[in-house]
Amino acid sequence: MSDSKDVKQEILESAETWTENPFIPLLADAVMQAHLSEQKQYYPEVRLMLARSSVMHSVFALEAAANCCIQQIPRNHRFRKKAEKWDCLEKFDMYLLTRPNQPVLPRDNKLVEAVNELVGIRHSYVHSRTRIRPVVLTGVEAPQIRLEIGASKYNGIPEMTLAWNDTHAKTALNSIVSFLKYYFVDLCQLDSGGVQFILCSLIKSKEGYRVVDGGNQHKVLSLAKTLNIDLSFLGVTQ
Repeated sequence: MSDSKDVKQEILESAETWTENPFIPLLADAVMQAHLSEQKQYYPEVRLMLARSSVMHSVFALEAAANCCIQQIPRNHRFRKKAEKWDCLEKFDMYLLTRPNQPVLPRDNKLVEAVNELVGIRHSYVHSRTRIRPVVLTGVEAPQIRLEIGASKYNGIPEMTLAWNDTHAKTALNSIVSFLKYYFVDLCQLDSGGVQFILCSLIKSKEGYRVVDGGNQHKVLSLAKTLNIDLSFLGVTQ
């Protein structure tokens, strides 16, 4: 144990730069919120709030991953600023050009279509507008209003955000993680160390780069096992 502390101290003393990447904290937020949205001890309203927040943080994590990929492309700052305005999938497309054999992101792949749909849901949520929905009255003595609410094609997430629950939070998280695993492992052919280099915060020292876990996010990510979500491609042990 003392040797481990000495090594860490040595790294800190020789640190040159700290690269802060937002992906892991956003993913950890999504995992924690999805986990808490399942807990019965919370009020139903609180659990639904947590579920909505988890869905959004899952998409935020996806967008952060796309930006992390753009940062790996050996181009000048001006190019990267322009690239930040690209569509999320276009950023993933561009990074593939730097990989051996230049694989293509298949837009008709179900995993790709699922995350693309989630990006659209995120845009609708962030830029919310007033909607008028038809209602159906049910019951005679105690009439109730029933709304006809559609759901997204690939993720089955309701059009009305108030209807999002823990199941939808897990679905969104699983779609994002499944896509990223497919993208980095199958298309980019990276191991967990290579994925961490792109997505995790790093300290650069004389000895090279080391992954930084300043807020114990990897401990939070281990909760993904309670959601049946596999994060081994990130090097997260469960």
